[in-house]
Amino acid sequence: MENVKKLKVSQMEKFILSAINVQMAANQNGHSVSTLWISGSPGIGKTWSVANICRKNDFGLAAKYVATMMLEQITGLPKALNKVGDEETEWTKPQLFSLKNLEVVPSNNERPIILFLDDAHLCNKSIQSYLFQLLTYRSIHSHKLPKNVVIIMAGNRSSDKAGFQQILAPISNRLYFLDIDSDVDDWVENFASSNGVRTDIILFLKNNPIHFQNQPIESGAWASPRSWTYASLMLDQFESESAIDIDTMTRIVSGHVGIEAATEYVKYRELMIKWESHLILDGLKEIPKTNNKMESYTLMSACISELMTRYRKNSYVINDHLNKNIDILGKIFENMMSHSKEIIPLGLKVFLMGEGESTNSKSVLVKKLLNNKELVDMILSIIN
Repeated sequence: MENVKKLKVSQMEKFILSAINVQMAANQNGHSVSTLWISGSPGIGKTWSVANICRKNDFGLAAKYVATMMLEQITGLPKALNKVGDEETEWTKPQLFSLKNLEVVPSNNERPIILFLDDAHLCNKSIQSYLFQLLTYRSIHSHKLPKNVVIIMAGNRSSDKAGFQQILAPISNRLYFLDIDSDVDDWVENFASSNGVRTDIILFLKNNPIHFQNQPIESGAWASPRSWTYASLMLDQFESESAIDIDTMTRIVSGHVGIEAATEYVKYRELMIKWESHLILDGLKEIPKTNNKMESYTLMSACISELMTRYRKNSYVINDHLNKNIDILGKIFENMMSHSKEIIPLGLKVFLMGEGESTNSKSVLVKKLLNNKELVDMILSIIN
């Protein structure tokens, strides 16, 4: 699976939709086609992406973790021979074929339903032998999948330290491998900003992409898109209850992404905290003067993070208080134009992506910063 060209997570939707269409057509005419296998490291967003595609396209989703199923759930159980003259054993319908309790429910029963076999890399040879029958004939024993059901599989790679089981050659020859990779920009633009990941984490990773994703390790914390998302949720929960100290912050983040990435993130947060952005935005502290690019970056990050937090808490509605905050941030950007203007587009882009969380928001924050021609030109280059 590692000898195929990798795609970014955001690029795989068209391939998934194409595979669904091909399989749906084959189901109608009885042809045999390849089954899509989405391959990538743990926590990269494979499962979330498939579920999101189903929601967007009105597909049903039945997610099955075949490696953790009992063999009887995959094969069904033999029925007793009750009639005189019975010569063939009948089998109950496998639970694998159950389409009840869908994770995503379509608008009607005629819509495509994705039978998503997740973590398939864990399947041993006994299970794989039945998968061979399923992929070849879309059936197990006498039970056949409905024609509107499309099979998609997903799993980790042999190098991911995730319990990978070698796939039998006859099965792998029936698969269509789509190898997925991720980077910070793709994750931020297509997931993090629209799913409430903290702005300070986004800005930290944009400036420190080396800490975005590490080689998977066993029995320990390591950085991945998923673990950063979980760390963000945990930090939000702690901060919703009380102010969070550096020691607690370090424990939370290191427990999710490992000590090395956590140490650098906490250093970054300490630089942000020293600016007291809440006081700057409220006009209670003078805007700091600095020509140092790192200081300018952390000042911008701190103020953007604070403003976005306030904007979310106010349900993406601009009030007089937020208007004053925006005016002060505009002055910070203007001060940076003479010595650090190359980092301004990143801040503006965070606004654009962050506002994508709200369907009612149309770049309101950025538009209110349009008081400088050079800023306008930068914004237009980002949008276009």
